[in-house]
Amino acid sequence: MKIYRLVAAAFIFALLTIQTVNVDAATGWAFVEVESYEILEGALEPGNNVTLKLNLHNTSINTAVYGVMITVASADGYLKTAYGSDNQVYVGNLAASANIETEITLTVSDDFDAEAATLNITADYMYSNAAQQNNCYISIPAYVSEGIVSLETNVSSTAYVGFKSYLSLGYSNESLSAVDDIKLIVDGNVSDNTKEFTLDSINSGQVKYDDFYVVFTEEGEQEITLSFSYEDEDGNKVVTKIGTYTVNVLPADEESGGGFEFSKYGAYFVCGLAVIAAVVSCIIYYRKRL
Repeated sequence: MKIYRLVAAAFIFALLTIQTVNVDAATGWAFVEVESYEILEGALEPGNNVTLKLNLHNTSINTAVYGVMITVASADGYLKTAYGSDNQVYVGNLAASANIETEITLTVSDDFDAEAATLNITADYMYSNAAQQNNCYISIPAYVSEGIVSLETNVSSTAYVGFKSYLSLGYSNESLSAVDDIKLIVDGNVSDNTKEFTLDSINSGQVKYDDFYVVFTEEGEQEITLSFSYEDEDGNKVVTKIGTYTVNVLPADEESGGGFEFSKYGAYFVCGLAVIAAVVSCIIYYRKRL
């Protein structure tokens, strides 16, 4: 009977190990995101300085990040850091689930005549004694217009063919009525089932943030263009371009497996080996006793 008790104990231990690893993998990852932003002057006017206020958020519920450094770069040449200002700002430490605000002074180009200007925001920080970096793009409208307005876009800079690639979107409804049946259109070399996403209805003045995953079908430097598609209160179809983003897509066989899926299945594999080792040890012990 002792051998059966030992095998059962080993099996229960393995199950507990699997549960612990999964919980850590699911909740331990820290990601610094731009949760929202604001132009304090309210509009982008050619030749003028504006103050960009960023609201940063640590998505991890149990892990702090340290030494957060924010770098701002123009994606279209319309915005640059003001004279005497740096394009980098040191934010410091960010506790789990915490938010912190920082401000950067920018100058609007003299020849700015577009509907929006796009910035690339890079966050560098230390997490679990390792250097981490993530990027996002924010599209700043020249003025607040009616309709669905993009506030923030996070697009992973690296992806793998056939694997899910993270995409998040912040947007608001600046019209005077609710907007239904909004579509997020993804134009590029992505799988058919990730070319279009249906968003929930959004009330007037409401702000929403949604997460998505796209699957690239080709490797190399791939461009994707994101757009909103919906009908206004008069029944007219409206298509609003959010922006075009470049992603470095690597072959599927180079997938590093450093994310949650690897951690989960790796845990199953390791714990399975632990069970087998425990059973073999018990059998050897039992035979020696005989």
